[in-house]
Amino acid sequence: MKVKKLVVCVVSVCLLLAVSVPLVIASGQEDAATSTTEPIVLKAVSFGPLTHNNAAPLKKFMERASTKSEGALRIDYMGASEVIPLYDQPEALRTGVFDLLIIFPAAYVGILPIVGGMNLGDLNPPEWHESGAHDFLVETHKAANMMYLGSFAAYEDGSYLFLKEKIEKPEDLAGMKFASGPTNLLSIAAWGGSGVRVPMAEKYSALERGVVDGVAGVLASHYKDSLFEVTKYWVPYSLGSAMTAMIMNLDSWNTLPEHLQDLIADIMIELEEETVDVLKVGAEETGRMLLDEGMEIVEFSQAEAMRFFDVSLGAQWAAIEKDVGPAVVSKLKKMLNK
Repeated sequence: MKVKKLVVCVVSVCLLLAVSVPLVIASGQEDAATSTTEPIVLKAVSFGPLTHNNAAPLKKFMERASTKSEGALRIDYMGASEVIPLYDQPEALRTGVFDLLIIFPAAYVGILPIVGGMNLGDLNPPEWHESGAHDFLVETHKAANMMYLGSFAAYEDGSYLFLKEKIEKPEDLAGMKFASGPTNLLSIAAWGGSGVRVPMAEKYSALERGVVDGVAGVLASHYKDSLFEVTKYWVPYSLGSAMTAMIMNLDSWNTLPEHLQDLIADIMIELEEETVDVLKVGAEETGRMLLDEGMEIVEFSQAEAMRFFDVSLGAQWAAIEKDVGPAVVSKLKKMLNK
């Protein structure tokens, strides 16, 4: 009798285990599935609309981050200067108002002066990984609670002077007023010109009303905003590449798991390489379109052109040197040039 009861008990336990084990496994699978359905979300802002050539890499980045992470990482785009004014964006990123930003380095030289030199070399961003410039910028950005992810530029796609009146030599810039960002303004001031801070959307009317005599800016914006209608002359000597940098709030970066940090780094390397070619072609096409619209190129003699470069870029480096010292400037210069 006792043996019979023991057999019944053993059978009952086995049946209970047979039923409960699949339930435990199923419960574990459900918990795992639930844990992977909630993506990490980053909020992003850009200096201008994502249709702008120099902002477009952010759109590609967002798409690839979602696809390659299989939904584990999502970038929510907040907007551009209509959300946060352009020159307020870097501080808002640094303090954690949002997580990710694509912007011209000139917009945050007040926070990190060394970035004013990022667009003054002749090596493009993909080459910085070998020269050491990329790692150098990663470390310097950390001091401002920023994570430097990479940059998008092509040497041919530069920032230029566009004028209402023709000039013959660099000295003719003396007394002229320009709508210009802070970095280009240093070059203009070296020739006796001055700058007026004008929102991107108001440059056309400022030129039309005579508030300024010219603008310093990139080819894409000049064509897109129809500024060729109010500036007839183009000085074809670049004041620096039309570079945009992708930066992230350092605290947000540090919260990402390592595999997502690695994924972001890989995507950035891909985009840096692709964007060089895109911007080269875009610069050539935009240049032709500006000429087709009636703009005229103002060419200096070879000696004057060299002098223009030396003085204009030298003024930018000199300003940076005052803030960071000659040793740091010399180090970055070597890493940015062939």
